[in-house]
Amino acid sequence: MEKKKEAEDNSADTVEDSIVEETVSNDADETEPNTADQTNGTGVKKDNGTPPEKDKYSMDENGTFKGDAMIANFKLTILLVLSMMDVGEIVQRLYKMVATLNGRETFFTMTAEEFSARAFMPAIYREVGPDAILYGSSKDLLIAVQESISEKVPHEEISLCTGFTPGYNKFLLPKMKITSAGIEETKDPVVDLSDGNLSRKVNFLALPDEEIKYLTEHLVNEFTALKSHAVMFPTIGHLTLSPFASWIVDELGRQKYTLHLKGPSGGGKTFIAGLVGSFFGNFGDQTTSWSSTGNSIEMEGYGFRDMVYILDDYKTYVISKKEIIRVIQNHADNRGRGRLNSSIKLQITPHIRGLLLSTGEDFVDNIESVTGRTIVLEVEPEHNQAIGKACKDMQNHYKGFIPRFVQWVISQEDWQENLKARVNSRIEVFSASVTGISNGLRISTNWALNAAGFELFCNFAVHVGAIDESRCSELLTEYEGIVKEHLQSNTDTLKAQNPAALCWSILEHQISTESVIVD
Repeated sequence: MEKKKEAEDNSADTVEDSIVEETVSNDADETEPNTADQTNGTGVKKDNGTPPEKDKYSMDENGTFKGDAMIANFKLTILLVLSMMDVGEIVQRLYKMVATLNGRETFFTMTAEEFSARAFMPAIYREVGPDAILYGSSKDLLIAVQESISEKVPHEEISLCTGFTPGYNKFLLPKMKITSAGIEETKDPVVDLSDGNLSRKVNFLALPDEEIKYLTEHLVNEFTALKSHAVMFPTIGHLTLSPFASWIVDELGRQKYTLHLKGPSGGGKTFIAGLVGSFFGNFGDQTTSWSSTGNSIEMEGYGFRDMVYILDDYKTYVISKKEIIRVIQNHADNRGRGRLNSSIKLQITPHIRGLLLSTGEDFVDNIESVTGRTIVLEVEPEHNQAIGKACKDMQNHYKGFIPRFVQWVISQEDWQENLKARVNSRIEVFSASVTGISNGLRISTNWALNAAGFELFCNFAVHVGAIDESRCSELLTEYEGIVKEHLQSNTDTLKAQNPAALCWSILEHQISTESVIVD
């Protein structure tokens, strides 16, 4: 007897093809049908290649059959193939299925791997119950399900991450699709963040014109008055730049930077961070803490693609220098550490895919790989209670800002080229202020990116009618002065460092990262 060629490819792609083309795989451990059954007793298959009637599979309200023999007392049908996507790549396929037993339909989901491995019976027993009986082999049931498909199974996609899709012409949020044409709200989620602890709380609003104008006026006049403009202007620039986090690395070819709010306990750092978080969802008082392990920090940050990800309450004595260097560097590069899995294949570990906003009473000093990737803002302890209350009153509306802002940006012709030009021109201007110091280019690039975010915010405020061109010019001029002060301060600090102290600082960095070992 001729055996069919064995095909045991368990990949999701092969499984979907097998469903559409109704190809069938055989296993050596399955009992082979009688040769005469396959050849109609002649030892030769029919000329048309079709199996004899006794080998045909069928399903009806009574169950599943092979010829006259019952394979199972239930009918199993694939209703939908759902592809789980991550930045244009298929991560997993799911099959939406229905099992029909005694007229009762039970709906459930299984992975393509489970289906191709014929591991559907545990799911059926779990969902349908012990009344479901499999009389034949699981291979026969698999074939029957495939042969019952009279037309292509419907196929849908859902993203496992927010942010831009490949090509940067569409921006996905849990129940929104944003394109240059507008904002499309969807009844069902287009992004699934259910595996995240905090990212599952990400959600946004689509505000009408009058409300977005009122909200933007509040941001210009009250939100930025919460602390000094030297703190709040760069904070605005950071949150409005965050939707373009993946674009910065992939298209602009630059590293991301971290914004760190530094100040005494009770000075309002966490309050500011909480307000920024409200632009991206309902997190309440929940944030990720620097006291968490590096792995858990990056795992949670993986779900905040093209958003602000907040790390609260940095303390030098809590987190090791090696750990913070790893988190900051991986965030800047938009990558995780490569590891080999059990199949000797490279497995990329999660990393922070948005822009990092950090808070703490202190921060790392004299470690170039951190300071060169960070903008540190000194938050004054004084409070403005009236402004704080105004911000709390508006906080629930903040999550309506980003959708309208992103849609406005990508609706502009050649927005990517214009944004690149804006960043590069700022780098050139700011670099002139940090000549002759270590990490000067990185420091100027950090501020150039932040400046691009703040400039976009001001131009958007003009677009919605919150401010006029004159006020926009005033804000941008004031912001540029803030940047120059920061750059001058960085330059003075670095140039004033004692050479011997700097040498020991570099050596400490190398030891902390295990780049050198002192024997």
